[in-house]
Amino acid sequence: MAAFVASLVVYLKTLSPTVGLVDSGELTTAAALLGNAHPPGFPLYLLALHAVIRLVPVGTIAWRANLGTAIFASLAAAAMSFAAGELLLARLERKDHLSTPVPARLAPALPTPEPVVFAAITLTAGLLLAFSQTLWAYSTAAEVYTLNTALLLTILGCVLLWRRCGRIGWLYLAAAIFGLALGVHHVTIGLSLLAIAFLVFRTAGWKFFASRQLAIAAAISIAALVAVYSYEPIAASRHPFLNWGDPESWRNVVNHVTARQYRQYMTTSRAGTQFAFATNLVASDFAPKWVPAVLLLALAGIAQSFRRDRTLFGFIGLLAVANLAWLSIYPIVNDQDAYLLPALIAVLLAAVIGATELVALVSTGRARSGIAAAFLILPIVALATGYPTHDRSRDFIAEDLFGNTVRAIGPHGVLLTDNYEIWSPATYFIGVEKRRQDLTVINTGLMNRGWYLDSLKERYPDLMAKVAPQFEAYRPLVSIWDTVPLSKWSQMPDTQRDFFARVNDLLVAIVEKAAESGPVYATREILKPDDSSILPMKSRLMQTFDFVPQGIVAQYVRRDAPHVLEPIRLVTRGLGDGTIHYDSRDPIATEILPIYKDAHAVRARYLVIQKNYAPAVAEYDKAIALDPDDSILQRERSIVLSYVP
Repeated sequence: MAAFVASLVVYLKTLSPTVGLVDSGELTTAAALLGNAHPPGFPLYLLALHAVIRLVPVGTIAWRANLGTAIFASLAAAAMSFAAGELLLARLERKDHLSTPVPARLAPALPTPEPVVFAAITLTAGLLLAFSQTLWAYSTAAEVYTLNTALLLTILGCVLLWRRCGRIGWLYLAAAIFGLALGVHHVTIGLSLLAIAFLVFRTAGWKFFASRQLAIAAAISIAALVAVYSYEPIAASRHPFLNWGDPESWRNVVNHVTARQYRQYMTTSRAGTQFAFATNLVASDFAPKWVPAVLLLALAGIAQSFRRDRTLFGFIGLLAVANLAWLSIYPIVNDQDAYLLPALIAVLLAAVIGATELVALVSTGRARSGIAAAFLILPIVALATGYPTHDRSRDFIAEDLFGNTVRAIGPHGVLLTDNYEIWSPATYFIGVEKRRQDLTVINTGLMNRGWYLDSLKERYPDLMAKVAPQFEAYRPLVSIWDTVPLSKWSQMPDTQRDFFARVNDLLVAIVEKAAESGPVYATREILKPDDSSILPMKSRLMQTFDFVPQGIVAQYVRRDAPHVLEPIRLVTRGLGDGTIHYDSRDPIATEILPIYKDAHAVRARYLVIQKNYAPAVAEYDKAIALDPDDSILQRERSIVLSYVP
């Protein structure tokens, strides 16, 4: 309880007041409107978050969703204390209540700890997790990893409790939570099964795997899994505002739950980079590198568990190894640290053993209590050093990005974008807060998904009716892409060529037809695509339209129409005023700043073409202020400056 309360107080102080970047807007929308989020759907998280949104009577929907995520993170801290306590007791008070005799090497070697020692070590573990760089980062805005961590630690704690006391009910409870937890982030939960199976084997032997008790546990877990994932087809049947994957049919449910669309990213080519990242994260996640106490305690715990209790050694080791093995074949970008949370938990469990061993070296009870209490300095250091970075109480980055985007878009405008950082918060503000419902927002990156094409037809029937020939020519090809394995798709060159030709036809038709009745815009990755598959679209539209930079977006304006430049009015709270701290890997640095920099840089280049040199220099100055190290912009500015009278 102490870990829960202490961490929640801190989280409330650092909570973001609105949607965050990356998945926050999408997840909040799916939870608030009971829709379906990106694969595997995270149904338990959506349901739990929806309950918080409905029960909390104050604040915006986004703030309530963020609050729910913070509550889940605090529960994770409490669960860490619970698991640490069970590990400590299993280490010190091993008793045999099981039918299988316990080997002599599992007999207790250390005395039962005093209450102060027990409380201090378990509280330290809980708070270290709470104030770790990774969990804290995902506790201030809506994200799935906090609930996932809380459930994983509860499962581990229940299994350790079963090992200690022998009551099968705890294993059944762990099985039920395991099945439900697969409805959050099933990869990291599923990978823990190897460590759990090892613990069960070392505790109860091979016979348990053929026992009635294991069959019951498996049935409980499967029932919980089926129950929680039944949410997805039920939600899809309602045709919600956000219905990613449309998992109403059996095939769509399987594809969605198994995350079929992400399997193509699996590779071992970046394993070395992944391990280097993991090593650096473990070295700095619980405290600055100049405070290596947690790592030293973990190393001591690993050594002592290997010497005294091979069961706990294997349990902790397999928890970390399975997690790292998955990371080596699935390189991701934005959430890479979150995928390492099981390994970080393993480090903390090892540190609990190390701390226990250190305290046991002292002969007097008062001294043991003093040393154990001193461990609480570690989470205090983590809190003090991490607070500036994780204080998101004035983080309006995503909301400002949405506002800056739509401010430049005229009434009843159409926006083409493949920028998830724009699309995700736009989904929330349009779908939940009902802002700018006159807009048509099309995510071109999802147009190779049948469910998304169908949702466009349902949400924007008038526009899709205007491009019906192109839509109907493209839709069957998307059905092929949705159903055939990637290996077979790569062997279908004629179908691929037709696929890309038809998607370009559809996108061109959307721009041309929409421009007949209102303004049409695109974000930079559409106008300057890295994806060569849509280059024909750009080339064809350039024959009819000019691309007029209006800030974050550019407007498609017909060659014979007047070009009106709207002032660029960007609200950039937190980017230059010191209220938000971020590092070079943060999406603010990798995604948001480049968007704003390009808004001014592209306008500057456009003005140069128009021979408006003085205003162009002013725009260059604004772009360079966002990235002083951009030598290309500096060189361009110096050239243009020479033309200013």
